[in-house]
Amino acid sequence: MHESVADTKATGTSTFVSALLHEDQALLHGLNLGDSGYMIIRRQSDEVPAASPAPSSSPAVPFDLIFRTQEQQYKFNHPYQCGTNYKPPYQTSQLEHKVQENDLIVMASDGLFDNLTNPMIMQCFEKCENIEYEDVEEISTCIAMKAETFSLEKFYDSPFSQNARAQGRRHMGGK
Repeated sequence: MHESVADTKATGTSTFVSALLHEDQALLHGLNLGDSGYMIIRRQSDEVPAASPAPSSSPAVPFDLIFRTQEQQYKFNHPYQCGTNYKPPYQTSQLEHKVQENDLIVMASDGLFDNLTNPMIMQCFEKCENIEYEDVEEISTCIAMKAETFSLEKFYDSPFSQNARAQGRRHMGGK
């Protein structure tokens, strides 16, 4: 990544997220810079523990959030980036995860993470019975449509709004 940034002639900057799957080792190697990122989602086991609580009346999401990258910022709303006139991307997080068959990876820019909370993203997995192509396409569409819808809401207390408030700034609505 450092070499690619140094060799580029294009003008501009960007955050960055990438992953490489080593199937034979069941490892995912991730690179992340700035406020782009990824999540690892795993189907819950079909086995029910002996001392499990009574089922709730609300439908449970059949997946668990295993991991989500953390935003990297110089200060609020100034994410680490690479490109023209920026420092080399030395702040890039290099991550490694053990993965399992049928794990799902959601990779996205801040357009998703500024507008949707983890539980809101996980709601898109509620109706997924299997992990077939059609299910993944439906989940992806659900996430994208939900992020777009909430980005346009003027009075929504978005994750971006909450982070702004935590920094003493005012911003209501999506981003």
